[in-house]
Amino acid sequence: MSEDTPYSKIIRCVIRFRTTEEGGRQTPMKVGILVDIEVGGRVGVAQFGCHSAVDEFVSPGEEIEVDITIAHPSTFDGLLYPGAKIELVTGHRTYGDGEVLEVESS
Repeated sequence: MSEDTPYSKIIRCVIRFRTTEEGGRQTPMKVGILVDIEVGGRVGVAQFGCHSAVDEFVSPGEEIEVDITIAHPSTFDGLLYPGAKIELVTGHRTYGDGEVLEVESS
């Protein structure tokens, strides 16, 4: 998925990856992979990339600022705005959560 895909939207977020004790991942996660995000009870596919200079992997318990490219933003119509809560999920498990800081203007 690239930033010039016509059906995409970029949002800047701060995300905290939950620790294993909080129900998060046991191992670091590679930056740039496809993830499922949940906003307002709706789930969609997205790709995240680090906004600041951090390692290629994000460890459980780490908090980072990221740019998330949403594949089909219509899934989240009216739900993406600064201050909106966002979760990174897999199935019924949440392994990261945070807040939208900025939404790319269309």
